[in-house]
Amino acid sequence: MTRFKNKDLKNNELYIALKQLQNKRSYDTFDRFIISKMGFEVTGKVDDALRRQAYKNFYSLIADQNISSRPTTKKWFGINGFTIPKRYQIYRIAFALQLSIEDLQEWLTKGILEPGICYNDYSETIFCYGLENSLSYEECCKMIEKFEQSILDGPSFMHTHSTNQIASEFRMYKKIDKDSFMQWMITNAAWFKGYSMTTWDYINTYKKLIIEYIRQDTNKQLNSLLIETDFLSWLHRKRAFTSKKRSKLIQKYCLAYKKKQSSVENDVILQTIMELNHIVASDFGSNRMFLSELFGNNHAIAQLPHMSEKYLSDLLNQPFQKEKEIMIHLALRELYSCKENESCPNNIEKLIEEYSHKELQDHSVENAKKQLEILRKEQKRRCLYVKRSDILPMIHYVAQRRYMDMITPTLNYNMSEARKQFIESANAILLSCGMVKLDPDKYWLDAVFLACFQKSEMYYYSDALEILEMDSEKKEE
Repeated sequence: MTRFKNKDLKNNELYIALKQLQNKRSYDTFDRFIISKMGFEVTGKVDDALRRQAYKNFYSLIADQNISSRPTTKKWFGINGFTIPKRYQIYRIAFALQLSIEDLQEWLTKGILEPGICYNDYSETIFCYGLENSLSYEECCKMIEKFEQSILDGPSFMHTHSTNQIASEFRMYKKIDKDSFMQWMITNAAWFKGYSMTTWDYINTYKKLIIEYIRQDTNKQLNSLLIETDFLSWLHRKRAFTSKKRSKLIQKYCLAYKKKQSSVENDVILQTIMELNHIVASDFGSNRMFLSELFGNNHAIAQLPHMSEKYLSDLLNQPFQKEKEIMIHLALRELYSCKENESCPNNIEKLIEEYSHKELQDHSVENAKKQLEILRKEQKRRCLYVKRSDILPMIHYVAQRRYMDMITPTLNYNMSEARKQFIESANAILLSCGMVKLDPDKYWLDAVFLACFQKSEMYYYSDALEILEMDSEKKEE
């Protein structure tokens, strides 16, 4: 299994497979999903008239809800562009359309391709109670305010795998009266940490696995380069102790030879050895290195999210980001009961200074509210839900590497077996994370992953991205 190098696209088996996928009928996207939910049959290409009629029907149902602007709402239907609603907007839509909890689940998992209802998020749990009992969105917001008032003294969340337990208890208590339901939530406030520990564990585990594979590959490259040098002879001459850390010895060797007069070619080799040595010796793999391994230099094409180092960092730090968001929200809630010209409470001042990394000059409640609103908006953007498109590239990469580790001189590559291992691994993890299983007939991304398993060999997902990019460039010429 090697990186894609064949520039002759027409004869490349992955290119041919991807072209066949592109020539198939349209894949499921949010615009097609929401149009079908307005009662229209969606097959093949959707014409503009159908999009506008579906939008008109939808807008008549949500016009007084202030869920989004008209231009944004039109883009949900593929009019003048494409975009998908934010998660919180799906909940607003659920109340406007009076969806059942089962319907809401479908909008989350099959509509925007995110995890289903997050019962360890207190807002989502209360909204589900409201939908179940025909309460209004505004009534649920008052319940959320009451819950937040109950934990103003400082929440202490349990960072445990408790989502299934909360969901089970919710099903038991979803029909009790409002006061009793709120008492159940307040009693178990520590559960509502706002993110899935299971999904977070998978993201972090897979990053570590991929970084370890990168180190293994880098170590092979390093050893190949060292063989071309007199590193072993140098060790013998210097009588270097084998107990010393190898990376330190390599670094010392490179520095010693850089001081000598050498050719430009040798300087380049030594610099490469130092860079490879740094990767192998590093305790933590950089996000840039991780993204480059998974996606090459094609982070923003196909159906990828806008994957970046910052985006990945926020995903990997979900517990911190979510707790930070809750603390900012609670601080704002506490200031609502204070007068604008009063001095801001010390605990909130410290929180603002800690999160903004600057000292407050104006100590009034009015200014503190302004600063917290700025922090709240920024923090809302940083609190991400892991999507299928975030975790599937990781599962795909590791499944392929594990399969390659199994291959021996007597066991050749088998396309069906390799695909099967990926599908089983992906579906098990997606199910655990509350996401829909692989379906290459419905979802373009799934089809691309499976296309990477060809008869003669496997291709990395980054290979598929490179081919799609090259094909796109050819069309533009």
